[in-house]
Amino acid sequence: MRTKLTITKWKKIVLLLGDIFCFVAGLISALIWRFGFSELNNQWLLHRAPFLIIFVIWLLAFYVAGLYTLPKAKNSRSFFALLFGVFSFNALSAIFIFYFLPYFFISPKVVLFLNLAITFVLVVIWRAVFNGISILPPLKLALVGAGAEIDELINDINKHPQNGYKCVLHIKNENESVNLENKLKELDIDVVVVAIDYRHSPELQKGLFRCIPLHIQFFDFVDFYEQYFQRVPLAVIDRAWFLENINETSKQFVSQLKRFLDLLMAFLLGIIGLVLFPFIATTLLLTMGRPLFFIQLRVGQFEKSFKIIKFRSYGSEGNDDTVTRFGNFLRKSHLDEIPQLWNIIKGEMSFVGPRPEQVKIVAEFKNKIPFYTERLLVRPGIAGWAQLHQPKARAEDALHKLQYDLFYIKHRSLLFDLEIILKTLRILLA
Repeated sequence: MRTKLTITKWKKIVLLLGDIFCFVAGLISALIWRFGFSELNNQWLLHRAPFLIIFVIWLLAFYVAGLYTLPKAKNSRSFFALLFGVFSFNALSAIFIFYFLPYFFISPKVVLFLNLAITFVLVVIWRAVFNGISILPPLKLALVGAGAEIDELINDINKHPQNGYKCVLHIKNENESVNLENKLKELDIDVVVVAIDYRHSPELQKGLFRCIPLHIQFFDFVDFYEQYFQRVPLAVIDRAWFLENINETSKQFVSQLKRFLDLLMAFLLGIIGLVLFPFIATTLLLTMGRPLFFIQLRVGQFEKSFKIIKFRSYGSEGNDDTVTRFGNFLRKSHLDEIPQLWNIIKGEMSFVGPRPEQVKIVAEFKNKIPFYTERLLVRPGIAGWAQLHQPKARAEDALHKLQYDLFYIKHRSLLFDLEIILKTLRILLA
């Protein structure tokens, strides 16, 4: 039985392993070409560690560029143009690391360029083959239950068949579940999503139980909704949900390690910020005058207010309509956010977390949206899960943003933070 989760996971694993094989095969081929079979073992021992670092950087570049996003895996001109662009970046990064950073005891010339040429050919062939054979028909889905969020799920599935599902059956109530086994068998259903509490419905429970021999994958609606949308359905958010899903005790070690990494990265990036500061400050003074900084009160962890700091990008009185040309450059390049490193060092913010909102906005939504302030259980961040999915969200999108924020709080981990950072970089560099 195939499920979207299983298929997606294994396709990505196969894709990753195939890329790694191409990288290693390219290096081995280059070593054989340059030194012959007799010297392969010695040269492999000499080259493997430096090239391992290079390969990790290449894989990260592939990820940031979206080359592991399966809907992009098509044999199209745009895909191969993207692949060529990313590989060009990889080639330049390898040349830079070997010839401008004196950390390696080898300076490969012929081997490096042979490796780049052979690896590129191998990757193009591998990706073309993978794109051609990895296309699978969408999974046939049946939904049992009714409600606004079920309608939302059905509409999104119908609009985005590339996500791997096709809704072919919607059973709105228990009365329609008569002969459920025959319906699922006739339609060759792969996945059943149940939004009705079958524990209190003996007939529906019996009908679902009789479907077990059909090897159909059953999902609780809440779990499927989270997996599909990567956010928490509003219908389930109550006090019980927080008690069952938000365990701060189990996250203490992750929070402490994350705080250490935040400080480390803030200090390292702060060095770059100090180098850029004189140039930015001088240009701001010449083009816009004082003040240099935009300071605004925001709401942080546990509803504690703090002053967020950015380079000023507007012309007068904080009016976005008066953003100057240099201010627009600062915003688009996100250089205006360099001073926020001080907020991170002080412990008021993190690199990843929910967006820190203005005091008046939090006060407004606190009264309108239940559990809105629970998004403040963690430090706010420069980048975040909600910002990725709704980068231009307006006030009326606060409910959707809350769903994404709660999903992040529930599933947060260092790997999840790394994913958010890499996806944010991909958007910034696009």
